Amino acid sequence: MNIKKHYLILKKTEIVEMVLFYCVNLLFLHCINQIEKIMARPIGETPVLYGEDAVRFLKEMENVKSASNEEKDRVRKAYDMLKKIATFNM
Repeated sequence: MNIKKHYLILKKTEIVEMVLFYCVNLLFLHCINQIEKIMARPIGETPVLYGEDAVRFLKEMENVKSASNEEKDRVRKAYDMLKKIATFNM
């Protein structure tokens, strides 16, 4: 093989490696940017209720209905299913 051809082949592979390196880095930065958009924002202070809103809230708090047995069973089944498939590293 001609030394000049060998040198050009090396240059081409170096260029391909460099392009792949930059593409991977750009993809990584894009993923980080998307994750930051999804992440939850801090919870602000709970606003104070005044007037009719406060009265309505207090009435609703006095008349809280407990969940039906069917609703409790549905929630329990969903919790059990999630518990089976969840894998959290702690």
